[in-house]
Amino acid sequence: MHSEQRFTEDQEEQSQLDEALSTPEDQDKKGSGAAPQDKFIGKTIAGRYEVLDLAGRGGMSVVYRAKHLLTQKIVALKLMHSHLLTDENAVRRFQQEAKAASRLQHPNAISVQDMGVTEDGQPFLTMDYLDGLPLSDVIKTWGKMDPKRCIHIFVQVCAALAHAHDQRIVHRDLKPSNVMLVRSDENPDFVKVVDFGIAKILPEAGEVLKLTATGEVFGSPLYMSPEQCMGRQLDARSDIYSMGCLMYEALTGKAPHEGNNALETMYKHTNLAAPLLADIDADPRLIQRLDHILQKCMAKVPEQRYQSMLELRNELLEVAGSAKKGSKIAAKLGMGAADKGRKFDNKLSTVSSRKLFWYVAMPLLLVLGVGASSFGYYWISTAGDPMLTDRELVLNRYMSRVKADSDIAESMEKECKTAPAVLQKSIENLSDADQNHESNLAAYSAMKRAVHSYTPQEYYYKCQRYGMYFTKNGDYTEAIEAFTTALGVSVTGGFSNRLDSAMMQALMAECLMAEGEDSKTNVRLDAKPGSLEALDWALAASKGFEDGNVTSAPYVTANLGNLLELYSARPAQLSAGIPYLEKLFRKRENAPLVDGLAFAQAAQFAEACSKNGIATITLWELDPQSYMETRIPVSSAEIAARSLRKSLTAWSQLERRRSKRAVFYNEGVILNRLGLLAEQNGDLPLSEQQFNNALEKLAEANNNKDESVAKVLFNLSEVQLKEHKFSEYYKNHSDAKRIWADTFHPRKKQSST
Repeated sequence: MHSEQRFTEDQEEQSQLDEALSTPEDQDKKGSGAAPQDKFIGKTIAGRYEVLDLAGRGGMSVVYRAKHLLTQKIVALKLMHSHLLTDENAVRRFQQEAKAASRLQHPNAISVQDMGVTEDGQPFLTMDYLDGLPLSDVIKTWGKMDPKRCIHIFVQVCAALAHAHDQRIVHRDLKPSNVMLVRSDENPDFVKVVDFGIAKILPEAGEVLKLTATGEVFGSPLYMSPEQCMGRQLDARSDIYSMGCLMYEALTGKAPHEGNNALETMYKHTNLAAPLLADIDADPRLIQRLDHILQKCMAKVPEQRYQSMLELRNELLEVAGSAKKGSKIAAKLGMGAADKGRKFDNKLSTVSSRKLFWYVAMPLLLVLGVGASSFGYYWISTAGDPMLTDRELVLNRYMSRVKADSDIAESMEKECKTAPAVLQKSIENLSDADQNHESNLAAYSAMKRAVHSYTPQEYYYKCQRYGMYFTKNGDYTEAIEAFTTALGVSVTGGFSNRLDSAMMQALMAECLMAEGEDSKTNVRLDAKPGSLEALDWALAASKGFEDGNVTSAPYVTANLGNLLELYSARPAQLSAGIPYLEKLFRKRENAPLVDGLAFAQAAQFAEACSKNGIATITLWELDPQSYMETRIPVSSAEIAARSLRKSLTAWSQLERRRSKRAVFYNEGVILNRLGLLAEQNGDLPLSEQQFNNALEKLAEANNNKDESVAKVLFNLSEVQLKEHKFSEYYKNHSDAKRIWADTFHPRKKQSST
């Protein structure tokens, strides 16, 4: 009863959301009855958005067409219903959508431009205003869509979701109504994937679990994966199943599985094979290949599907380019045989469990024997394992952030000693544990209050030193504020030092990256308000270093690495990052700490290029015959491998007395990535060797029982299984499972103690 009610509510909310996504002209066509005047229409929200008219209402929010007063840009302003402000889950879900969409930087995905709270305390967010139609409306109008047009749309959807998955975001509600088609001069079917209201951000599982407890089902039943129907944990492969359902409906005009109610529909998703693509007026060879793609997308077991949206996208592009390969007769016969096989499988699923055991399962078990047991062990034992994309380790990148550490500390102590008497009294009342840092914070606050006691130059240098101090101590918000103040004072006073400014801008970019790439800071420079992201600061720093003809300072190299990492998260802008990769490879060696991180970031960028179709990059190379540098195209995969080796060399050169554990850990991180790269290239012995080396380094770092070791053991066991080293596989995989369970089940650990 509960599931049927949820299904009904989902259908009602879907119709409301479809209405919200349509244009005002579409709204006018639905009736001539005048709606009551909305209290927000004609008002200004947060002092910068003028509400023009109502676009539509949903179950949780209302969408307005609004205009930004400064830029005059038309946006969609989504405002949460006031009666839901006391509903904690509703507020968290609204925030979840804003958080997920703000991470997205892809032309085919909706992105949040701004967020805030109205004067009445209602949360709002603004997004791109889309003047187009949802794919669901196009399907309703045409019934069936031309396969070539469908492939063009599907490829864009895959690209958007591949980017979302790279950001650890699973959509969980992919369906035709959440795919908007916007007309443009170059592309009449330009795709925007929308509505991340129930998206799951994987690294923040604790927060997501509060919204969707285990066993609770959210989504649209017509497009839900089997694991989603059963309330199990989801990953990116659940979206791939939903993508298969979406593609099937676009091609045929109907959903692949549709029951009389939600329960029947979910039963079909979990038990029945998807029906054959039929009654489509197109080349049978194209239909056969599309049918194969859909069946792989909608496999019941996630491991049997495409393992990434990028893999699915490449398959669709290949089909589009070779649709007429093979024989039409063979394609028709193959489709017929496949249809009979699926119908037989579906009949088996309707047979009672007792008959199925005696007539089918028992003979199969006797024939398969040990093979079936091993196969079953593999699927059961790998349940709950982290995905391959989650088995990379994260570098300890903040071992030493600011160079003049001792000088800054002494400066802070002097600042405290010369603080006003009232401040001295508050410092004396601090406990010994927090006196040093808290007194520095208090001194900084006192300095800001006494700004008129300093000359602009004195105030500038003090803010700069405090910014470096806060950066060193991980107070990134305070650091950004201090650097912003210093930059503003230098611009206003007319004594801006471009190299100092570039250094501070580089550190600001690094602080924003440490807080999370979606973090932003509001600044006012040259009396121009705006919101600058980490990429903007890093680019400004690079320009400042270039104008100052500074090429070899550690800050320059560190900033190049940060630029590459920032571009690697933006598939649409990867080509803009290539010049910075070339600059990094032409630089002279810096301190090992700087090179270790910068070349690891370069490897991340090169891998992103390889995944997004940039197969080769031209670099300056030394010609062994002429001993002169010349530009030579190098594969992105080779650049990734070179970068990782350079990073490993740099970490190994670090003095280990002060940061022994961190250095060994970072060496383990790089060796793990080299192992993954060797596995991708098919060199299994080298891959196994690199994983074993990574485990040795982690053991030297005393990390022999934590999440990082579990991930490397999962990678190692996977390679050993491919090499048919079954005993090693069983041992390492069981060790990885045990460590993984101990790491993520604190209640179990507490009860055992």
